[in-house]
Amino acid sequence: MQYAGFWVRAGAWLIDCVLAVGLHFSSALIFGDGSPEVAAAALLVYVLYPLLMPLTKLQGTIGKAIFKICIVSDDTGQRIKLWQAFVRYIVSWVHIVFSLLYLTVVFSGTKQAVHDFAARTYVMKTADTE
Repeated sequence: MQYAGFWVRAGAWLIDCVLAVGLHFSSALIFGDGSPEVAAAALLVYVLYPLLMPLTKLQGTIGKAIFKICIVSDDTGQRIKLWQAFVRYIVSWVHIVFSLLYLTVVFSGTKQAVHDFAARTYVMKTADTE
């Protein structure tokens, strides 16, 4: 497997952002802004989706699947564990405050972001993209 670099990861993140914001705003249009349904949709797309999707068969989000990359716990492609997904999710919020920390993907030999280092995970290209 090959490590996924900065731009492919950024593209996957952008798709996930468009999906999340689109679903959030759609729920606001359907149910009315501030309704419990909109709060539930926000919880789903901003918390549960990025936290739980790496634990699925896709091993990542829909954006990562489109770009044919996945989150693994080692270079053999093993799925990550719940604790790794949780650590990745929590530490990834650091990027919201300190965006430049994401540049570790560019400079690390294993193309890991800060949240990957913290959770001991890697983002790899899937077998059919090599």
